[in-house]
Amino acid sequence: MKRQTQHPSDGVAEPLRSATRTSSPHLCPEISLRLAPAGLSLDAFRLAHPDICGAAPPYWAVAWPGGQGAARYVLDHAALVAGRRVVDFGAGSGLLAIAAAMAGAAHVRALDRDPVATAVCALNARMNAVFIEAETVNITTTETADADIVLAGDLWYERMDARQATRLLRSLAGSGIAVLIGDVGRSELPRSGIDWLASYRLPADEGLERSAVVETRVGWLAP
Repeated sequence: MKRQTQHPSDGVAEPLRSATRTSSPHLCPEISLRLAPAGLSLDAFRLAHPDICGAAPPYWAVAWPGGQGAARYVLDHAALVAGRRVVDFGAGSGLLAIAAAMAGAAHVRALDRDPVATAVCALNARMNAVFIEAETVNITTTETADADIVLAGDLWYERMDARQATRLLRSLAGSGIAVLIGDVGRSELPRSGIDWLASYRLPADEGLERSAVVETRVGWLAP
């Protein structure tokens, strides 16, 4: 499978910087990310910047709550990833990949199917003074056998993508790779086979969740 490692040139990075704002996720104040301006919906952000986003929803422009919870857990339990090979599966902004790198992972890959997301991952990693390999791939079929631990947050929005992701992640867990997930309990999240480790409460971004405050949980996914 062809992999594309993103190293954003000034031609890509400058429009991204102009369109986004630097902010820190509520649960991870030690990390800085380039995100959509506060109060702007994903649709409004995409329509305002079609040259950057194209037709794809800019999921990378939000620090989703499941990813925040999983990143917080990794930062607080650095021994989980220290010295290990880590993959951020469906990376979006790269929050989980950056958290793993900051926690001492030996090698970190951030995988996303959106080439803009992988460019943003690389930009955010550079802003946080860590190194990750950001790759544009089909995340439902890509190989992650060279990982010791896979991190995944907020993959359970859409039924088809969620089911494909769950099958692949469970297969990885069955092969001996540890799979740590974070989510707020969306409808497509598996109802069994998860060993929950921690929960966090945080304010929801307006329009993205159904309540003003959400609870996100972090746990190990079983085969």
